[in-house]
Amino acid sequence: MKFRLPWIKKNEYAELEAMETVLNSVFSPVLPSKKFTNKLRSELVGKPKRKFFGLEIPNAKMGWMLAGGIFGMVILVVNAILSILRFTKLVGKYGKKNKGHIQATV
Repeated sequence: MKFRLPWIKKNEYAELEAMETVLNSVFSPVLPSKKFTNKLRSELVGKPKRKFFGLEIPNAKMGWMLAGGIFGMVILVVNAILSILRFTKLVGKYGKKNKGHIQATV
């Protein structure tokens, strides 16, 4: 790596800034055509993929994995609801049996 003294760097930066202003005055940006940008996007990114609930599904394997995950979550939620209902029934059954009655044990 070349060592440059600070005042030499300053001169180089000044020259670069002068060149930049000259180039900005000579050149102006050109907007590409819509057809060109669409073609370039399709070549670089590829074709748009199928979407399911906002998620990209690139192949059938991913689709089956997604369907299996949704099915598993449905089973989990149904079992949780059923277990809560059974537990509240069980608590309610024992709560009603002893409510208001004094039982003596001999």
